[in-house]
Amino acid sequence: MRSKSRVLPIAFCLLALATQAQIARIPAPPETPKRPVTDEYHGVRVTDDYRWLENWDDPAVKEWSAAQNARTRAYLDQLPSRSAIKAGLRGLTSGGSASFYNLQYRAGVFFAMKDQPPQQQPMLVTLGSADPASTKIIFDPNAASAEGSLAVDYFVPSLDGKYVAAALSKNGSEDGEGHVFEVATGKELPDMVPRVNFATAGGSIAWKADNSGFYYTRYPQGNERPPEDANFYQQVYFHKLGTDSAQDTYVIGKDFPRIAEIQLHTSDD
Repeated sequence: MRSKSRVLPIAFCLLALATQAQIARIPAPPETPKRPVTDEYHGVRVTDDYRWLENWDDPAVKEWSAAQNARTRAYLDQLPSRSAIKAGLRGLTSGGSASFYNLQYRAGVFFAMKDQPPQQQPMLVTLGSADPASTKIIFDPNAASAEGSLAVDYFVPSLDGKYVAAALSKNGSEDGEGHVFEVATGKELPDMVPRVNFATAGGSIAWKADNSGFYYTRYPQGNERPPEDANFYQQVYFHKLGTDSAQDTYVIGKDFPRIAEIQLHTSDD
């Protein structure tokens, strides 16, 4: 009978040999040359050797990043436990129940965003009651974009609950465009208002009391501002339903500071 003391060292040796063989198949790390840039902050000189990697438009940076990804992929793909971990993560992200958030109450109806795994993006819905079975989809960005690249930045129902305005953005840009949906049918109206939201100061919409249109935060368009100011200088405009956004009316904001953040609200009365 062989003793366990001899079996264990042999197993560890085999594992070490297998690990060495796996490492040998992994490409070497790409060279990362130092290109020092020195700045002075309050009299202290600080040198950054790798700031050049921040310039994604540089072909050398793209080549370096691709080599890093290839090396990482070569390592991860051959891990024995990768398939089991992948299956476990897929189960965690796709098996959960739906969740609702950003609830708003209008004219006897709850408006909300519904997150339903494994879908990429939350949906804009209504609920007739606290029962999830009463959910009705108003706008599903997953159906509108197969790549899951369309998202609802925020939404605002009209005071009578007949319409809902939503800022939609693509590819995580948060550069939101205002769209209007008819709640009863989910039909999208032809109204489209550009640049109602961005990451710098967010965005806001408030319906007029008679629901004939809405006030909204508007970022500069076209050549109204230099490129460096395109995502600042919010102003307030009014959009009348059924009209071209080019005809929208300026309300206030031309004298506001560059970094002003505007929030709009219509009282219930």
